[in-house]
Amino acid sequence: IISLSSCTNGQTPTEAPKAPETTVVEENKKNNENKEAKIDETTGLEIESEDKLEYAKSLKLTRLKDGYILANMLDGDELVLLVPKDKEFLNLDGVTEVRYPVDNIGAYSTTHVALIKAIDHLEKVGSVNNDKEDWYIDGVSDLIEEGKIKFVGKSFDVDYELIQEANPDLIITSGGRSEKDDKMKDKLDELGLKNIAVYQHIEDDPRGRMEWVKFFGILVGDEDAANAYFDDQISRIAKIEEENKNLNVHPS
Repeated sequence: IISLSSCTNGQTPTEAPKAPETTVVEENKKNNENKEAKIDETTGLEIESEDKLEYAKSLKLTRLKDGYILANMLDGDELVLLVPKDKEFLNLDGVTEVRYPVDNIGAYSTTHVALIKAIDHLEKVGSVNNDKEDWYIDGVSDLIEEGKIKFVGKSFDVDYELIQEANPDLIITSGGRSEKDDKMKDKLDELGLKNIAVYQHIEDDPRGRMEWVKFFGILVGDEDAANAYFDDQISRIAKIEEENKNLNVHPS
């Protein structure tokens, strides 16, 4: 019997060098090597299409392979990967991954609730930070009264225990990154509560703010309703502009 040591002249065999680890993005790129395909640099997934947004300047929506959708807000200030319920999270650095459609939303801005209401999906709102007497949107006060929507405290003075009781799948706040914004986000992250900041409010054109309804339509799983609402509102605006284009708007 010849020993292994005799085959190496008494020297201990050396291990073969390990191949460098690949990241999720690199692995995705490797799996999508079709030269005709456009690859998204953030995820490494194949790009299927990009939504043509007419007025919203702080939002970009990219449709990726297998139903993933990347929402790029304010040129990368907030990156959100929307993950179909039958697909896996990619666990990307610097990207918030949200499974959609979302069933229980903590909507911590009245404008966000307004857009969800506009496409008739208030049932998706589970918690808010305005009490029942503060709402101008039909139906919200009644749902708070009935206990179907939980009031979790005013503005930044929210009760985090109440938020946890509401058990939201996703919390949506308004992007701004003030000190109070940062403190709230840090606390939500600490509690393991998935949250994103959106930038609808910084759009200069009211039609741009309205076009964010398309993002909310994706979140709640009703893009048809979102597109129909947006198109109808744009048509109404165009009609009003046409009817009033010859009015003398300058004071005499």
